[in-house]
Amino acid sequence: MADGRLDCQPARNNCEPILGVLRKTRLPAASPRRILEIASGSGVHCCYLATNLPDVLWQPTDYDPEALGSIDAWRATEGAENLLPAKRLDVLDATWPERSYEAVVCINMVHAAPWAVTEALMAVAARSLVTDGVLFMYGAYRDGGAYVGAGDQAFDDALRLRDPEWGLRDVLEVKEVAANHGLVLEERVTMPKDNLSLIFRQAV
Repeated sequence: MADGRLDCQPARNNCEPILGVLRKTRLPAASPRRILEIASGSGVHCCYLATNLPDVLWQPTDYDPEALGSIDAWRATEGAENLLPAKRLDVLDATWPERSYEAVVCINMVHAAPWAVTEALMAVAARSLVTDGVLFMYGAYRDGGAYVGAGDQAFDDALRLRDPEWGLRDVLEVKEVAANHGLVLEERVTMPKDNLSLIFRQAV
């Protein structure tokens, strides 16, 4: 768009299902509840989710300058007052305030990044979450080595062709690296288009 906003139809399509899961997820008591979103991308998700979750304070982040510009353009055009200005965050080089957020949200990142980024995400989440806080992850995954949906193998092959270090991550492997950082898989929710929501909780 001419105003700097990046549009993403798949993000528009999954905003409502993601909102439905977030609304049902128990977060620690706080006023307001603070949410750190990692890899906010175009800003479509954070704009929609913050608008529909008015009792939270939403901090979008990304490492890409174009994405940061798009997030702030969406915020200026349609954003709610509880959507904060975008901040740059690279999970591979992250120094973020400890115990500052009731939830960390990461949508469609880990399959489009090297495995080291998933490991770093868990470290950032564990550092940033308050006790009993939640890490919410959404995307396409493998499960015990098997593909969840009929089209997932083709998607995985396309990702690995683009970058050999990319690809659909296995829920069991994600669960294991999360546990190494004190994050326990509490719930797994089947989503439209063969995606999954994974809800991890910071150990008390």
